Amino acid sequence: MYNIGIINTGLPEAKLNEYIEEGDFNLFKTSTIDTKNLCKELKKKDAILIFTDNVDSAVAEICQFIIEIKMNSESFVWIVSKKQDEKKRVVYLQLGADGNISTECSPKELHLIVKNALSRKKIYIKQPTEENKPTEQKEIVTELNEKNLSVISLGEEVPLTRTEYKLFKLLLSNPGIAFSYEELYKKVWGKPYKNEKYRVSNVVFHIREKLEEYSLNPNHIKTVRSVGYMICE
Repeated sequence: MYNIGIINTGLPEAKLNEYIEEGDFNLFKTSTIDTKNLCKELKKKDAILIFTDNVDSAVAEICQFIIEIKMNSESFVWIVSKKQDEKKRVVYLQLGADGNISTECSPKELHLIVKNALSRKKIYIKQPTEENKPTEQKEIVTELNEKNLSVISLGEEVPLTRTEYKLFKLLLSNPGIAFSYEELYKKVWGKPYKNEKYRVSNVVFHIREKLEEYSLNPNHIKTVRSVGYMICE
């Protein structure tokens, strides 16, 4: 039986319960996730469904959930939202969500989307061989190449965008000290902060992705929950 975690960020409980019941999600092992202990709650979860009314105030929180889920588990993540907004949908996908689904989609249809994806994953899971063992991630000691907008570590040069470079350079300026979302946004974008936490999270996600691509440890950039980010010493 597949283990499904539910996160609700604004959908009325009655609507959510009705959706779960109509979709025969009782055929899965379904449980509500305590988001305060998200990393612990992710253990043995095959998929996470984030239900939301998709109001602007919920976007930053949803982005943070997606990032933490993708960094700490191999669970599928679907965003099930009442309101559809293309910009928000694209941001969720860029952060690693597996799909955006409207609540206008029937509960049975959502059930089948989840079931089919998990069934395919189960078929293709196999023990790693010498050829497909995960590449060992190396610890990272960095220097910056401002001319090329890149990070150089262990002989590897990792290309960054201008925004990624500015943010990474700022974090490296004070290792072990957390920078707040607001501080990072103001210094990197040079604009007043209006709760654009998701913009900062999106850039950090792409930096981590590039570090991982070059077999460097993406967790070198640590998330400080409800505060921002810092470079681990």
